[in-house]
Amino acid sequence: MSYKQNLLLISKILTTSNEESQLDEIKFLLQNDPINWENLVKISSANLVLPALYFKLKKNNLLSYLPTDLTNYLSQISEINRNRNKQIIKQIYHINELFKNKGFKPVYIKGAASLVLGLYNDISERMIGDIDVIFSKENYEKAIEILVKNGYTISSEQRKKKPNFRHYKKQIHKDYIAAVEIHKELVSEKYSKQFNFQLVQNRIISKNNLFVLGHIDHLAMTIFSEFLNNNGILYFNISLKSLYDVNLILKKFNNKRFRFGYGKLDNVINKFFVLYKSLAMVNSTKIEFLNSISDEKYKSKFLKIISNSRFRSLHKKYVSTLIFLKRSKYLLNKFLLKKEYQDWLFSKILSSQSK
Repeated sequence: MSYKQNLLLISKILTTSNEESQLDEIKFLLQNDPINWENLVKISSANLVLPALYFKLKKNNLLSYLPTDLTNYLSQISEINRNRNKQIIKQIYHINELFKNKGFKPVYIKGAASLVLGLYNDISERMIGDIDVIFSKENYEKAIEILVKNGYTISSEQRKKKPNFRHYKKQIHKDYIAAVEIHKELVSEKYSKQFNFQLVQNRIISKNNLFVLGHIDHLAMTIFSEFLNNNGILYFNISLKSLYDVNLILKKFNNKRFRFGYGKLDNVINKFFVLYKSLAMVNSTKIEFLNSISDEKYKSKFLKIISNSRFRSLHKKYVSTLIFLKRSKYLLNKFLLKKEYQDWLFSKILSSQSK
């Protein structure tokens, strides 16, 4: 099985509904295609969807098509992740109380928000690294201070990292499992005027006494986190974790056409759905969006990238170089204008001289 075939198989398993025709297609692939299970696991693991893959296979009675040792391995991974997410949920409520007691309203975003919203049938489905939470710019530094006063610290590794436009450095606590990332922005500086806290704050909703972005904004945040913050739009890459989350979020809506109203960023959403529809097992009538000639070209290039390993490697190197050059120029401007960047640079210099 090629990389493309593995990617499509995993995507179909993750996004299949209970429709008999979809399940029959997956069964046929599992029975008749020579599957390299090691490669399938590698791709799933790199995309952080092993627990989700296990859940969908189990839910749809497809585990019998897998080798027994692989089924046992996936079951163990899922149990470990379930226990981790139980601890993360407790931690979310703990930090929520810390902020609430000081009169602040934390708004959870990304994976933490999906847990809060009850997006998953089984909390083991989603692998989560950090607890991401956003505040207004006015309360941003105060929120950081609240965590510091309650035992949260920055690791030596995090201290070495340059300042980030969107969020503060990860804060950890010796008694809790997840790092906490305090945000003041949702997307990178280039796009922050089209999608920011001020824009979405009137659509924030409450779930189990916790605050999260409204469903449309949460869907957009899931897409922008992948396509803008992680440069997926340049790499022509949609992580299977994002694919899975978007598939679940879409089920929250009954309307067929999605109108986001984020200006030029709506084109980014279009391109995300171009890749989504290329991978997901979804009835095309359920998702409607404007489809331009440029979107068709984008789809063609994506299919070429996942089909040709040499082209995929060259494209990745090209984009990585392009991003490096742009970031270097960006950082140079910040060093000239922002004290926090100057302080970071000087600390790096002093650190290298002391070694």
